[in-house]
Amino acid sequence: MYTNFFAMPVYCTIFLFAIHNMCILMPLENSMKTPDHLPIILVISMTFSSTLYLLFGLLGYNKYVNPCDTVIKNLPLDDPVAQAVKIAIAVSVMFGYGIHYFVPVSIIWPQIMEKVNEDKRRIFEIVFRIGGVIVTILVAVALPKLGPLLGLFAALCFSSMALLLPGIIDLATSWEGSKNPKTLLVKNILLFILWIVLLVIGCFESIKQMVEEYGTVKTEDSIC
Repeated sequence: MYTNFFAMPVYCTIFLFAIHNMCILMPLENSMKTPDHLPIILVISMTFSSTLYLLFGLLGYNKYVNPCDTVIKNLPLDDPVAQAVKIAIAVSVMFGYGIHYFVPVSIIWPQIMEKVNEDKRRIFEIVFRIGGVIVTILVAVALPKLGPLLGLFAALCFSSMALLLPGIIDLATSWEGSKNPKTLLVKNILLFILWIVLLVIGCFESIKQMVEEYGTVKTEDSIC
């Protein structure tokens, strides 16, 4: 449901966060046996994910006009189809967690591994992996409503990854050999303006929501 203009940048940044998986895809591409297949896989997966998100949002918020937190929490517990949906989401999180955890482990663990004795590396790696999982669980428990925090994180990081950095790389690599540099420049300037709008308004609205959500005392009537 449309609320107001200033909520749209927050939605756009969270939407980019949901579909933008370059931080996962690039390490996976380096580990693939046939990395040339990645563009086809990327097109298919992004088309499927975007369609699924749009349909879920449209149908879900059309059904529950004033949802409590998320559409998932508004599904009736006594409906077998709703129970199947919740089970499917739990299974997808369980199987997708390892893929998302692959990237930080592949970046952080090699730096720790160099400082650990070789005979103790396996134990330290297990502790490191379990510790990371426990930390994420504690964050989820401490902040049951991650919408405002996720919006701030997406506005700061993923808007830059999806809009700013590709434009800079495009200008740096394609400027000299471009047949129409003016079109290239205008396109990337428009992306830069869009990035500024999403960054400024997205951060402002997310911080405002965080103050309202975490900075006020909730009464029983205000908790849905």
